[in-house]
Amino acid sequence: MSATFERPVGAAADVKELEYIAALLQTSDEIKEDFIDASIDDEDIKYYLISRHGLKISREQVRETILEGFGGGNSEGECLDICEIVAALFIPTLRKIVDAAELEDGKQSGKKKGKKPFDGVGNNQDEVGSLKITYDLARNILEDTLRNILFRATGSARAQPLTPELIRKIFAAFDEMDLVQDDDLVSEMIKTAKGKREIGEVFLDVETLACALTFDIMRYDPLLENRATTHFLDAIGGGEVNLRVPGRNSPAGDKKGLKAKSGITGRIPRGEVTREFTIPWLDFAAETFRSRIQVIFVYVGFMVFYLVYKFNHRVVTVCSGDSFECSLGQSVVSFLIIMAASSFIGTLFFGLANAGNDVTCKNPKTAMIAIGGSLLFFFAPLVFSKNLRVIRQEAEEGYMVIVLMVIGSFLIACQLLNVLRIVLSEEAVGNHKYLQYLVAGSNARNERSTKQAADYKITQMLLNAFKLHTENKNRAIDLISTNEENESTHELALLNFTKVSVKTETVGGFLWAWKSFLSGSLHNREGIWIHSRIYAGLAAQLALFLAFILAYALFARGFVDNLYKTPINERCTAIFDIGDCEALEEEGGTLYGFLRCDTVIVSGDNCLDDAVIAPQPLRDVGCDFFRLYYNASCDEVDVVSFGDLTATALRSNILGEVGGECNALMSACILVGQLNNTVTEIEDDVSTVAACLIGMDQFFSPYWFWGPKCNNLLPIRNILESRPPLLRELGDAVYTNYERVEEDQNILNFITPEEWMVRDSMIVGFSFGIVSFILLLLCYIPSTIHTIMQFRYGVIGSLRDPKFLQYRKTVEDTTYIFAFMAWGSLFSAASTIFIFSGITFIAVWEVTKPFFVAFVTSALGIFSTIGIKSFLVLLLDRFNYAGFYRKVPKISNILGAALEGYHIAIAYAYLVIRSLMLIGVAGMNVGRIDRPFFGSAVGTMGGFSLDKFPLIYRKDILLADAHRHPYIERLGLIYMMKLKLGERFAKKSGSMWRLLFVFSLMPWLRRYRITNDAYIPEAVLMEQLGLKRDIEKEEASEKNDKEVSKLNNEVSKLREENHLLKTEIKSWLAWQQESISSHQGRKEVGFYEEKTENETDDELSY
Repeated sequence: MSATFERPVGAAADVKELEYIAALLQTSDEIKEDFIDASIDDEDIKYYLISRHGLKISREQVRETILEGFGGGNSEGECLDICEIVAALFIPTLRKIVDAAELEDGKQSGKKKGKKPFDGVGNNQDEVGSLKITYDLARNILEDTLRNILFRATGSARAQPLTPELIRKIFAAFDEMDLVQDDDLVSEMIKTAKGKREIGEVFLDVETLACALTFDIMRYDPLLENRATTHFLDAIGGGEVNLRVPGRNSPAGDKKGLKAKSGITGRIPRGEVTREFTIPWLDFAAETFRSRIQVIFVYVGFMVFYLVYKFNHRVVTVCSGDSFECSLGQSVVSFLIIMAASSFIGTLFFGLANAGNDVTCKNPKTAMIAIGGSLLFFFAPLVFSKNLRVIRQEAEEGYMVIVLMVIGSFLIACQLLNVLRIVLSEEAVGNHKYLQYLVAGSNARNERSTKQAADYKITQMLLNAFKLHTENKNRAIDLISTNEENESTHELALLNFTKVSVKTETVGGFLWAWKSFLSGSLHNREGIWIHSRIYAGLAAQLALFLAFILAYALFARGFVDNLYKTPINERCTAIFDIGDCEALEEEGGTLYGFLRCDTVIVSGDNCLDDAVIAPQPLRDVGCDFFRLYYNASCDEVDVVSFGDLTATALRSNILGEVGGECNALMSACILVGQLNNTVTEIEDDVSTVAACLIGMDQFFSPYWFWGPKCNNLLPIRNILESRPPLLRELGDAVYTNYERVEEDQNILNFITPEEWMVRDSMIVGFSFGIVSFILLLLCYIPSTIHTIMQFRYGVIGSLRDPKFLQYRKTVEDTTYIFAFMAWGSLFSAASTIFIFSGITFIAVWEVTKPFFVAFVTSALGIFSTIGIKSFLVLLLDRFNYAGFYRKVPKISNILGAALEGYHIAIAYAYLVIRSLMLIGVAGMNVGRIDRPFFGSAVGTMGGFSLDKFPLIYRKDILLADAHRHPYIERLGLIYMMKLKLGERFAKKSGSMWRLLFVFSLMPWLRRYRITNDAYIPEAVLMEQLGLKRDIEKEEASEKNDKEVSKLNNEVSKLREENHLLKTEIKSWLAWQQESISSHQGRKEVGFYEEKTENETDDELSY
């Protein structure tokens, strides 16, 4: 239930998420190498813009605006790698960092007092998850970044004049050799760094770097992130887009090619950019809906609509008969009709009921069409159902019709709010607090949260990267350098990234997920977007949960009452006067084998409650006979059956014997009140008169008369004597069994479960079913959140995982999700009820109770021995094993042999218990499609997936993230601003400065860099870098190297001679110590030895 997992931390987690969005953004995976390099090309951007925002743009336009502007170039095959993507993502963040720094400088100097204050990065309207970068921190980040750039290029961190040679050195230092030769780019980068400052020489210091990073992006408004508006409105504006601009080679004076609406004024080369009409209120992938609540009502409304008005799928009869071929053909045709009818009606339903529910709708007629659609589907059928044959007449009754009308009313209310939104302007709605919640709709609020999440996550990415440049910095400086201020932290950052790459943290959990979801912090910080169909599925589960409780309670009560109510033969009596009966004959005079009695009196408690409409075959037979004798139309009367009720003869017959001991079965009957007074009416509170067919059962078997006096009743005796000989013998045996029923009643009572057994079993099963339903309802949100986070942080592979490619196929399968979430919950609850009701019933029923007790006691015995065994094994394992190695092998060998024998003896019990557990768990999890039930090794058979629905659920999660991930949404905003503003926003020169900023701050991302490997001659490269070769200096250096080598050889010879001399001295000292024996001699020798040693030390030190 906790569902926690381990994820990477810090910058390592950021890299995993960047790889994830690269896998989402790429549209082609045919070439594996091109896919895993994490780059996106013009085709990827083109398809993203049309899918997410409906912007139709050519690949050439993408290359000449977006790719060229962000550093990818404008030729075919160009792309944006992860470094360039991050540089684009940093645009709003850098814009606010510099803005905050300028405000701080303005406060200190007393300038810019009229400018509206802005507190830095992450100062969102919602306090949840906000991050702020102070002035000091912003300056430290820029200083550290600049220091790394300068030190890597020049060997010194001091500010230097910004010249073309310096920029070329910087490019060369980062292996951007193809940019070294781009003179135009170098010149533009210098102009960008100068900004509007009219100065000659400029130094590359922090202020210059800040200007270089943001001079071309000042048109980005940081306050957009606090507005409840869409990304499209922020970048381009609302309404229709139709833009045609002359290409680069067109005449310069041609200005008639520009057609712009809603504020688009940029230069889009070569062609037209339009916003396609994508039927946005049916866009369940990008979810451009205004109100998510309305979408949920539409989903649930269609489910209820289908339950109330089931589509007639047996309109066409393929064949008649019971053969397999006929049944197969009829089944195929029936389901084809279901598919056609449900698809057609579903398209109309969703298209009309949800019309106008999109953020771009400006026509009030569209919203009015939606109101008409709601009236058509939710109210009109109830009024005109009598004239529509395809609608069931009984749909006018029941609670489902009331539910349908309530949903229709809510939908109409949502559609009226759509009309109100169309009247008001987008800006007025976005800036007003109360209108945001009433009119703006959930989409605008959710997009604001997504913008704030992008701000939070990218700011956190920047801080995580900067932390690696400062963590353990003092210790590293001691080891690497003595000048902290002038040295680069490039190597330190890479070292720290290597360390942090192996660190993980435990996140997630059931309670954590719900708490974060309900508080909104998850959306504001992580930007997790859950598709509306999942919310609709949860709403359907909740509705079905309430309906399930009511329906099951009514069903269980009725089932138990019907099963254990007093038999009709004990509550009711039926008597007939043989004088009012007639033995029916065929045309040839042969008796049918039953009587038609005009006056059958049924008496007792609630007897009419047991009178049900007879089955169709019996109804047809009865109707024929009653119409023949009473001139009654079958449309005017109801042919009923009293079940197993037996009738008894009432009075004497013509033979003078008294009746009362002759019984017969009753089959088809007609209540006399429906026969237009053709027979006597004798009805009161406890008695009913009916005309019935006597002596025939419900399966048309005749001759059902028994009792000792039946032969004394002339009509019955004639019928019994007309029986064929074989039937006469079988009939006598059957009648004998009727007389022996009382003798066998004790056996019947023994095997018949008592009422409390069935009732309590159903109550226990229902309790577990309710728990299963609640758990299923509560687990989807945490499970979805955890799956999204596992994808983002690489716990579930994406870019480099071959299994990820299977999620990119047949994405339309995501339309399964709502239906399986709704109906799956019912199946899961029903399976749980069946399993636990069955277990409880087996435990209390007298027939199965001994077997259950034996099984439970055996299981407890097995578990107790397993517990003892496990304790002993754990105890011995602690003292006898060191990992996989044994300390005392003989003890392990003896224990192994003993356990082998024990496990062979009880393996069968393990398997029985395991089988029951697997069956139970499978039944309870049949409604869970959010997680795989089978393991990867058993989930497929012959290439066929046994359970593909968890895979489909993950597809829906990825589909949502591909359109709504905070990084991707910010990229889309930057793309569209570039399309609108052209060269006035995100120029290539500014993008190169931001790319250098990424290289310096996040050097580990350079492994994803796609560069040009073209060969550049050394002389050309040296000249462009502003370097000249000094021949004299090179010759002097070479001569010096030779002299040093010669001196090193002489030193080696001296060391060898020194070693030999030291060896001789030690040998002579040893000989002197052995030859001197007197004390005086020892002193002299000691004195001489000490002196010799001192001399030796001096010599060795020399």
